Amino acid sequence: MKLLHINFLSFFLLDFASSLDYLVNSRICSSHECKLTSKRILENLDSSVDPCDDFYLFSCGGFKFNNKIPEKNDMIESLDLVVKELNMKSKGLLMDDTLLSHGSKTVRKVKEMYDDCMNDDDIHVYSVVEEILVEKLLKLNDQLNTNNISSTFKQIQGIQLEATRLRGLLHLKKEDQCDFIFEDKFPYVFDRLFIDKYSVVEDVDAARHLFDSIKTTIEQDTEIDWVSQKSLNSIQKGLRRTRYNIGFPDWILEDDQLDREYRGGSKHKEWGMNIRQVNAEFRWGFKGIKADKQEITVPVGILSRHMFNSNVPSHVNYGAAGFVSGHELSHGVQFWIKRVEKDTVHEKEMCIQGQLEEVVEPQTGLSYLNARLVSAEAVADVAAINASFNSWMKTRDHESLPGLSAFTPEQLFFISFANIWCFNAKDDRIRKELSTPSDHPFNYHRVIISVINSPDFSNAFHCKPTSKMNPLQKCIVW
Repeated sequence: MKLLHINFLSFFLLDFASSLDYLVNSRICSSHECKLTSKRILENLDSSVDPCDDFYLFSCGGFKFNNKIPEKNDMIESLDLVVKELNMKSKGLLMDDTLLSHGSKTVRKVKEMYDDCMNDDDIHVYSVVEEILVEKLLKLNDQLNTNNISSTFKQIQGIQLEATRLRGLLHLKKEDQCDFIFEDKFPYVFDRLFIDKYSVVEDVDAARHLFDSIKTTIEQDTEIDWVSQKSLNSIQKGLRRTRYNIGFPDWILEDDQLDREYRGGSKHKEWGMNIRQVNAEFRWGFKGIKADKQEITVPVGILSRHMFNSNVPSHVNYGAAGFVSGHELSHGVQFWIKRVEKDTVHEKEMCIQGQLEEVVEPQTGLSYLNARLVSAEAVADVAAINASFNSWMKTRDHESLPGLSAFTPEQLFFISFANIWCFNAKDDRIRKELSTPSDHPFNYHRVIISVINSPDFSNAFHCKPTSKMNPLQKCIVW
């Protein structure tokens, strides 16, 4: 299998005129970030697969050969690499002695206490870690919702996994234990030090611009002929009233505001998650947010170099981080329509559910037995890929990645999207994912369902009608 061989001629022959025009008018990005991005894409690609036959295997077929499943695990995926990178960057942030003269009094004090921790007796440090772990485990138990049996089962599984992870902290080196203690007690200090050390402000500013452009596209271009005008008004109102948290809270960059946060009496609005968390979410009706208001959070954690970088071509960013942003915004659209006419959204979910149950995962030859629990998330995926692509097309550039000039920006947009979901998993893990669905579709299905319902994808790769990735019957959402 020629995993890294790119058949340039086959792509040129598909549409010689457009490919030639692209090559003539484009320039090759030579930045370090572009080289890393190209390397990752090339390592994941399997050019022996026809993208119109199985786009996941085409984009991610090489991932399993370059990323072995860790011992005691049953799966590794692209986002695990993001988490690993963030964990490494978050280690030892308080080891820098220059923090003793930091502009924030809180940072200076935390640094002093951290040094005391590093010089303290091992047994005492161990006992503090143990105390925090007990507190966290009790909190997890308190959050258990026993009103819904299916939800309760998933929560118990989640608590068991988290408990195992937390107990593992008892066996870490002292430096890691001190990091754990102070990150638990002073999370905003760790966030500030992370932002300062890795200079993420520029990337976050660019990511906010990307998010705003997708939001504007949804506001201006949303033409949903299957909902009432009342629902369309609900969408517009919802987009205006939603609170958007992108990257990190701005106040955290101000020394006096950071000090005020730990002095007490601060009126800073609380974010829904740690800013270094690899996640994103749409929330409503929770503490601090009125029932008629919502919140979308896309933290800096998921805006890592695997997902977003201001120094790479825009099609890479819109394909990855743009999809994530569009997904959360689409959850908002679903929510606002359902408040007016629930049945219409249910029909779209049923259409997607039927597709999910027909898609066969190639490694195991299995498909979903019942995809009802993940159909709403899949609807958001389909809407997200369309919203992000349409937004990018308004500002598309003519920059190419080194070693990938055979691909058009449109094709690289979709390849970048698929690369988020590359995985290597044991058969039993895949079986479990398909028989007892979690909150989101399995990685393979996220890619396939998104592209088979995208006319833009079929146009980009010139997929013939009735090819596997271009079925005649599509579930058009918005």
